[in-house]
Amino acid sequence: MQIRLGAFLSYLNVIVQNGVYLVYTPLLIHFLGNNQFGLFQLTNQAVSTLALLAVGFSSAYVKFYWEEKTKNNESVERLNGLYLLFFIFIAIVAVTMGIILMKNSQILFNQKYSQIEISIASKMILIMTGSIAINFVSSVFNSYIVANEKFIFQQSRILFSTLVQPLVVICLLIYGLDVVSVTLVQFLFAFIILCLNIRYALRKLHMKFSFGRGQVKLFICIATFSGYIFINQIADLVNDSVPGLVVGKLLNPSNVAIYAVAIQIRTVFAQLSLALSNIFIPKMNELVMRGDNEGLNFYFVKVGRIQFILLTFIFGGFVVVGQEFLKVWAGSEYVVAYWIIIMMVLPVLVPLSQSLGIEIQRARNLHKFRSWTMAVFAIANVIITILAVKYFGVIAAGSGYVFAMSVGTFLTMNIYYHFRVGLNMRIFLLNIAKLSIVPCATIVIALTLKLFLTVSSMDVLFVMGVFYSAVFMILTWQISLNKYEKVVVKEIFIRKFSEKINRNNEEA
Repeated sequence: MQIRLGAFLSYLNVIVQNGVYLVYTPLLIHFLGNNQFGLFQLTNQAVSTLALLAVGFSSAYVKFYWEEKTKNNESVERLNGLYLLFFIFIAIVAVTMGIILMKNSQILFNQKYSQIEISIASKMILIMTGSIAINFVSSVFNSYIVANEKFIFQQSRILFSTLVQPLVVICLLIYGLDVVSVTLVQFLFAFIILCLNIRYALRKLHMKFSFGRGQVKLFICIATFSGYIFINQIADLVNDSVPGLVVGKLLNPSNVAIYAVAIQIRTVFAQLSLALSNIFIPKMNELVMRGDNEGLNFYFVKVGRIQFILLTFIFGGFVVVGQEFLKVWAGSEYVVAYWIIIMMVLPVLVPLSQSLGIEIQRARNLHKFRSWTMAVFAIANVIITILAVKYFGVIAAGSGYVFAMSVGTFLTMNIYYHFRVGLNMRIFLLNIAKLSIVPCATIVIALTLKLFLTVSSMDVLFVMGVFYSAVFMILTWQISLNKYEKVVVKEIFIRKFSEKINRNNEEA
């Protein structure tokens, strides 16, 4: 129940988050202007580096929770106490570093930024740092909730924040407040989420803490394990944030805004991938502890197929109507982001479908290789990005990322998965190859139709979207889905239809 409904709510959150984002971002650009929006994005990217202070501890919790749970309740309480002390400590460190960064904020910006803009950025840095500190403490309780597979509460809480926070921000901007108010609202909601997590973990799950003997040894074990997760997080942060900082340093705020839009749309694909794989983290740790390699391969292929179908559906839709969508949504000056997005997303469609493999690696304590591989290619990403942006401008800002993902994440890691982790990549990639037929065919069909249409209004854009979706779904049913998946889909629709009939009968 928790896994099925949690997975549903997780995907619902992705849909809602991106639906809200589609409305929220152009409103932010409208109220703030390109320069302040770019300033907000650049500041957020810089402050987000403080998240690295967690050094991978959050991602390590579920694995060690399962290990300690097999011993006794006191071992879990000791783990909780260790995590609480650690995250309070790094919250204090984060605030200290945020203050230092605030007092030296000019190092983030070139001479094209005014003193007023730098002053505003200083205020945002301090407030954003406070939000991160709160999130550190909140992660202790959130990790315990996830380890106990209480996904309904977790995803419902996220849904609340996703819906309400943007409404509050827009209301404040309508009444004339500036970009600093956006960060204040983020701080307020971080505090609300902390309170909700604490209340649920303590009252509903009876989370307990103990301090003292054995925690130093446990800390060393966790630090050794999470150290490689930390290296991976640095690589991810470099891949996600440094190109934006390079654009900000070499170009101007408007180009930062263009690249920020491209990054945010690329983030949609990462969210779709993690929405499902995060739900299965406890399950993967359980299967590894039982030594069930067949079960790991089953879930790896099963979840990967679902992820790839969803990812290619969204990607194909963007290929077909992305340019027109960007014109309507953000403005004609953002159309250049279309090519940046396609260039960055295409190489990661398969790796994002394999996100469950990352959790299997960690559960088996085989994540060291991936961490060092991603670190090497992150450095290559930065070097290529600097050279590309310098000579070709913002359109080339994703070139280093493309190289890192194509050679590092796709080629290298698939070899590692097959020969070291024990996952059957031949079966997985054969499934992906078969699933690729539908999105390729649908894109060709839709683009052919587009040649005979002038997509210049929301009505035509909507019709193209509906046509593309209908063709994709029909072909997916006929070609892509296996017998088991068709049975599951039928059961879902039959159940929904039956529930609707029963509800109508009750009302009658």
